Amino acid sequence: MRHYLLLALAFIAFSACNNEVATTQDLPIRTPTVADQLIAADSIPISLIKDNKAQYSIEILTTTKTDSGEYKLITKYGHITDSMTTRLPYLEQELKVALRRDEDQPFNYIIGFYMEEDSFKIFHDYISVSASQADISDLATQTELKFKYLKAYYLK
Repeated sequence: MRHYLLLALAFIAFSACNNEVATTQDLPIRTPTVADQLIAADSIPISLIKDNKAQYSIEILTTTKTDSGEYKLITKYGHITDSMTTRLPYLEQELKVALRRDEDQPFNYIIGFYMEEDSFKIFHDYISVSASQADISDLATQTELKFKYLKAYYLK
């Protein structure tokens, strides 16, 4: 009796499916990635502080899910470290993740990407990463690291 019930359920599920079958040629090709591979990085000295070795830095690393748009961001301000995992837009075209300094704010970086449809020439802003400090004479005084999404992207 169980076998007939399973066959009936399988037949119903099969007949309810759409007749369109995806082939491997229809699916976007994504290369599996190795975690913790450096994609982009930059650092600047925190010259406002007496300790000349203090740096503000950001690193963009791969994760095991980078093939679907996931990246790890690590930000360091002196001895303070913060990290997050983010997902860049999953578009049906190649993206090149990039990092640039914000010209308007001293401790601000913009994470974004270049798209294949723009011939990798136009930088698309995505996340702002900034550091601020209330008392510039002491690294431990109210240092704040912020991650802020700037824009949303979607498929047409």
